[in-house]
Amino acid sequence: MLGACVRCHIWWAAIALFCILLCGKRAEAEGATLTWAIKPRVCVYNASESLCRLMLDVQWHSTEAQSLCLYRQDQEAPLVCWTAERAATAQIWLETAVTLDLTLRSVETQAVVAHQTLEVTRQSAAYRRARRNAWAFF
Repeated sequence: MLGACVRCHIWWAAIALFCILLCGKRAEAEGATLTWAIKPRVCVYNASESLCRLMLDVQWHSTEAQSLCLYRQDQEAPLVCWTAERAATAQIWLETAVTLDLTLRSVETQAVVAHQTLEVTRQSAAYRRARRNAWAFF
């Protein structure tokens, strides 16, 4: 009886190992997983200024080495490119008055790998009257 139980456990262990190897191959076949972030994601500039000026921090990492370029929607030339990297960071000086779409594209295929939006807002100079006098207690 004990021998049958041991054979059963070995059989289930072999099946589990086969499933793990099969799932690992499927994840490889689907391609690399890429994670990226831009900071800040919002830029607010004063009404007295004409443009939003900021230093943009870009970070990305992937499970496989990739050659990527960062583009902004209103320019054909890339802001920065990386060749055969698994992770990268960059600091980029930007000036814009409108919300920007930023994309990471593959160097080989020009396919968009990732996309994020930099929200740009103009702060209005709103003057409003106080609701009550500063000396009022109630």
